[in-house]
Amino acid sequence: MTKENPAELFKRVIASTLRSMGHAKDLEVNYGQSAPGLTSDAAHMPAPQANMSPEAMTRFRGMSDALALRLRHHDADTHLENMPSGADARRVYEAVEQVRCESIGTQRLSGAGDNLHALLEERCRAKGYNGVKERDDALLPEVVGLMVRETLSGRELPESAKEFGLIEGKRLSHIWHMTTNEKSKPLFITDGALNVSPRIDVKMHILNNVIDFAKKINILKPRVAVLSGTEDPIKSIPSSM
Repeated sequence: MTKENPAELFKRVIASTLRSMGHAKDLEVNYGQSAPGLTSDAAHMPAPQANMSPEAMTRFRGMSDALALRLRHHDADTHLENMPSGADARRVYEAVEQVRCESIGTQRLSGAGDNLHALLEERCRAKGYNGVKERDDALLPEVVGLMVRETLSGRELPESAKEFGLIEGKRLSHIWHMTTNEKSKPLFITDGALNVSPRIDVKMHILNNVIDFAKKINILKPRVAVLSGTEDPIKSIPSSM
């Protein structure tokens, strides 16, 4: 029996995994494009290089996993219905949607998470994020995507992304603003949407974010109270016990 060419075997395994993860058993998988992508009836991947290192194979799997998770968790109708109108907003919206799909897979499939992490590490290094020290609006989708990725996936960013001067030490958090009447002082609740079960260091980021926000709207000495997210004791929420 003729032994299968290693490159062809790798391509076949990648295609099979992509279909399985994406819940798309009849999907056509083509190789040859310079960048991965999806069309209505096919997935397109670059051709794997000969004699790929283990690290390169992991990154290649990351490209395939990103497509598979998009297929599995993206709803085109819902996405289009909520699409913002501005060009910049759309770019951020698209970036966050891809991050959302990948983060679901990262939480459920550790192997896919490792592949995606390796791919992200290489992309951040290749784009030279460690050399960015000044604001550039063109990088907004990447910046927001990285911050959302860390929050949704529960994984720290790779070193090449941590060095990104614009997001170093930052954490994305949600602030809910309320007022009861025109004369009352505003009430901010944070964070009930993005960081559901934060670590102590994440709590400090959340606290600093809301204090910074308060100062920007001329509340120079905000009062802070640390509360649990529920009034009744619930074992799954340790802060309520």
